[in-house]
Amino acid sequence: MEKIKKRIANLKVEGKLKVYQMTVLVMTLFLVLVALISTVVIRSNIEKITKVWSPSLEYLQDLETMTAKYRIKQYQHLVESDAAVMNSCEEEIKKLESQIQDTDAKLEAIMSANSKAQKGQDDYEVANAAWEKYRGASDEILQLSREGKQQEASKLMTGEVYEDYKSFSKKLTILRDKF
Repeated sequence: MEKIKKRIANLKVEGKLKVYQMTVLVMTLFLVLVALISTVVIRSNIEKITKVWSPSLEYLQDLETMTAKYRIKQYQHLVESDAAVMNSCEEEIKKLESQIQDTDAKLEAIMSANSKAQKGQDDYEVANAAWEKYRGASDEILQLSREGKQQEASKLMTGEVYEDYKSFSKKLTILRDKF
């Protein structure tokens, strides 16, 4: 009888140990599963950052920098009287326009390839329209400057054309903030 009581007591302990062992095993499997899912989510986020977010911000910042340089070259063209310097400014402006178009195309490619990036499409199109309006007026400013009509060009540059530039800059900032 003593042997049976001991055996029953051992069965109770053995049962408890099995329950504890299974609990530890289930908890370990759960934690491993959570870690694997977290790793997949992290990798997905890293991919989004490296393929969409980071390059987009870089291109948007490049656009801000290039358009600011563009405007500076316009001012330089406006205050210069030497034809050679004016021609140099115009060449640099054309180079900047080309760089802006290239960067714009890269940004457009990212936006069209990513559904989340397409949320900023409306702001992107408004910014592009504002830039084109500004760039069109820029041609008029350069023409007036070449003709020696600096005062008219200056009024244009600091008046409505400046408002177009501010509109472009504001939309570009909104777009950058959305990324």
